[in-house]
Amino acid sequence: MKPLAASPVRIARPSHDLRAAERFWVGGLGLDVLFRADDSAEGGHALLMVGWPGAASLLALTGREPTARWRAYSAGCASAYTFSRSSSSM
Repeated sequence: MKPLAASPVRIARPSHDLRAAERFWVGGLGLDVLFRADDSAEGGHALLMVGWPGAASLLALTGREPTARWRAYSAGCASAYTFSRSSSSM
């Protein structure tokens, strides 16, 4: 069966900071908030669904606390990508 342009697509991803994710997807890229629930909802996770109204696709972001492993990894990434203007070749 070949997918159609109107075939529904739902992409679900975990997020450690739903407020920052909302600023990016809604404020930065212009999607709309389609649904929002806090962590008291069924399943115990906060949920943010963004997309275009009436579209067949959406992005579902679930909130969760970052683990110690994730914090260590993200701290390493931040330091790996930190540079100063003086080190550039301009």
